[in-house]
Amino acid sequence: MSLDKKSQLPLYAQLMKEIKDQIRKGTYKEGDQIPTEGELSAAYQVSRITVR
Repeated sequence: MSLDKKSQLPLYAQLMKEIKDQIRKGTYKEGDQIPTEGELSAAYQVSRITVR
């Protein structure tokens, strides 16, 4: 799981797209909680502010 830091698309937008894709794929089902800010921050190697 990584984001393209050289892309013109902002990191927060890339992360939002990634999470939406995971929901569509069924990684996160109805009623599931997505990972916390800290967990997403560590998994994607971005700041918590970017995750927010």
